[in-house]
Amino acid sequence: MKSVKTNWLQAFGWTALVSLITCILFTAAAFTAFHFFPFTKDGNQKVERSIEALSSIIDSQAKELVKLKQENKKIYDHIQFWVPIDCPRNYEEKWVIPGYGLPEIKRRSYLPMCGDEGDKICSPFLELLP
Repeated sequence: MKSVKTNWLQAFGWTALVSLITCILFTAAAFTAFHFFPFTKDGNQKVERSIEALSSIIDSQAKELVKLKQENKKIYDHIQFWVPIDCPRNYEEKWVIPGYGLPEIKRRSYLPMCGDEGDKICSPFLELLP
């Protein structure tokens, strides 16, 4: 049997030539189709109409967003009206029923108090005050 020697250079040349001819034919067909059937004119009008529709939707959403921000501000102000006022550090709240009604605000004293009522200040350096 005789061994067959392949000619790689000739095979590569024919493959390149066939692919070049195929690409030229398809490119010519595409240019011809777009030249005789102008899809782009209708396409441009459709794109412009779509852009106008999207811009009107964006404008309406921006207006709605401003209205929603104003409504949120009203709700926030209303909630802040009902939030309990924080006491300063030197005051304390005394609740009859915790969390219900209005608390009694008392000035906090850091001095030791005598007795159960806490009406007198005990200090070795001061006399008992009435």
